[in-house]
Amino acid sequence: MFNRSTKIFLLSASAVAILLLCFFRLGAMGLTGPDEPRYSEVAKEMFLSHDYITPRLMGEPWFEKPALYYWCAALAYSAFGVNETAARVPSGVATCFLTLISFLVLRPILKFEIRWLSSMIFVTSLGVISFSRAASTDMLLTATFSLAMVFFAVVLLDPNPIRRPRKVLFAYFFLGLSILAKGPVGIVFAIAVLFLYFWITGRWDQIKSLQVPWGIVVLTIVAAPWYVLCYRANGWAFIDTFLIQHNVVRFATNEYHHWRPLWFYFPVVLGGLLPWTFYLLPPAARADLLFHRGFWKAHPQAVFWGLWIAIPFLFFTMAQSKLPGYILPVFLPLSLVVGDFMASALPGSSLSVPQPRDMNYFRLGCLAEVLFFVFLLAFRHRIISRFNLAVDGLSWGIAITSLLMIVILLYCVFSRFGSWVSVGSHLFIIVGLVVVTCSYFLPRLDSEVSARPAARAILLKSKSPHVVALDLTRSIRYGLEYYLDNSPDTVTSLREIRFPRSGEPIFVVMPSKSVTVRTDLPAAGSTVLYDSGGITVLKIDHSME
Repeated sequence: MFNRSTKIFLLSASAVAILLLCFFRLGAMGLTGPDEPRYSEVAKEMFLSHDYITPRLMGEPWFEKPALYYWCAALAYSAFGVNETAARVPSGVATCFLTLISFLVLRPILKFEIRWLSSMIFVTSLGVISFSRAASTDMLLTATFSLAMVFFAVVLLDPNPIRRPRKVLFAYFFLGLSILAKGPVGIVFAIAVLFLYFWITGRWDQIKSLQVPWGIVVLTIVAAPWYVLCYRANGWAFIDTFLIQHNVVRFATNEYHHWRPLWFYFPVVLGGLLPWTFYLLPPAARADLLFHRGFWKAHPQAVFWGLWIAIPFLFFTMAQSKLPGYILPVFLPLSLVVGDFMASALPGSSLSVPQPRDMNYFRLGCLAEVLFFVFLLAFRHRIISRFNLAVDGLSWGIAITSLLMIVILLYCVFSRFGSWVSVGSHLFIIVGLVVVTCSYFLPRLDSEVSARPAARAILLKSKSPHVVALDLTRSIRYGLEYYLDNSPDTVTSLREIRFPRSGEPIFVVMPSKSVTVRTDLPAAGSTVLYDSGGITVLKIDHSME
C-alpha cells in the first residue's frame, strides 16, 4: 500500500517530468513539415487580424481544420510572442491537461497505481512526446476526445450513481470541443463506442444515465456558434471545403496524397508506444479470455477500453488518407491497458500480490525490450543514414542509451523489485533523453529539416526581401512563408524572375543539388548567402537580361 508521502513524492516527480517533456525548449528546432508552418501561420494571421471566425492562410480563407487550435495558438502568441514556442504551446497544454484530468477523474474506477502508471506511460510514449511538442491539431483532438471518453467511462462504470449526472455533462462538453478541434470525427467515434458497449454488455438500462437531451444542448452550445458564424461569413465555400472535401473526400479518396497501405497503423502504434510497446505482450497473451463465454458481460471495463482502441483504429485503417497523428486517440486506452498490467507486477502496491505468471510476463516484456535495444545498437549507423540525420554525437548517444537500457533491463529480469526499477529507470531516462535531445541534437538538426535558418539569413540582409522559391518541397516553402511573413514567388526557371524597379536584390531559395545541375543560373551577379541542410540561398543583384 502506498502511503501518503510516497504518493506525494511520485506526483511531484511526475509533475516535473511532464513539464519537461511537454515544454522544455519547444523552440529548439524550427517549424518542420508542411503542417506546422501552415497551422502556425493561420493562427498568426488570426491573431494579427483579430478575425477569430474565418481562418486565413496568406490572406485567403483556409478551412482545412476548425478554429480551436488557432484560438489557442493566438492566445499563446499574445502571451509569448509570435514564435515557434508559442505555436507549440497548445499541444503541450493539451497533453498536460489530458494527463492530469484523466488521472483525477478515473479515481472512482481505478486504483492509484494504475492511474499513475497509465499517466506516465501515456506521457512518455514516443508518439505522444512527438505530437505534444508539435504545432498541430492532433493533440487537441486527442485530449478533447479522450477526456470525453474518460468521463463517459466513469459514468458507465462508477458504482456510485450520485456522481454520474455532473460528470456526463463534462463528457459532452469535451466532445463539443473535439468537434471544434478537428470536426465531427470525435462524435462519430463516441457514438460507435457507446452503442457497441451497450450491445455487447447488454446494459441498455444505462442509456438513461447518459442524459442524451441535455448532452445535445451542451454540444450545441459549445460547438455550434463557430460553425454558424463561419458559414454566415463564408457561405457554401466553408461547407464544401471543410465538411465535404476535408472530411468525406479525405476519408473516401486519396485526393490529398496521403495514401498508405492497410497495415500502416500497426507499426505506427507499436512504434509510437515505445518504449512501453513490449509490455503489451502480457495482455496479448491473455487474449484467449476474450473468447470465453460470458467474459464481455462480466468485464465491462475491458469492453470499454477495447472499443475505445478498436473503433478509431479500424476507422483510420479503412480511410484512404492516412497520417501518423490521426491514430493518437488510441494511446490513452492502450496506456491504461499496459498500466493495469504493470501495476499488478509492482510489489508493495495496494493491488493483489504479484502472481508468478504476472512476473513471468513482465520478464518477457523486459527481454523483448532488450532485443530491441540490441537491434538499435547494432544498426544505429544504418538507421541514422536512412533518415539523413547527420548530427555529431548521435551515434554515440544511441549507443550509450542502448547499452544502459540493456544493463538495466537484464537486472530487472532477475530482481524481485525489477518492475519498480524498470518503471523508475524508464521515466528518468526518457526525461533525460528529451532534455539532451532538445539541448544538443535538435538545434543541430534545425538546418536539416526547417526553413528557419535560411529565412534568418535572408532577413539579416533585408527586412522586406523579394524571395523566389525554385524546386522547393512544400515543407520548406510553407516554412519560408511563416518566417518571412510573405509568400515567396514560385518559379520553374530563373528566367521567369522579374526584378523590382527599386534595384533591390532577389533571394532565390532552392535545393543545393539543383545548383549544380541547372543551366539557367546567372554566371555573374549572384552570391551564395546560405548553404546548409540541402538548402541554398542565392542573393542575385543583377538582372539576367
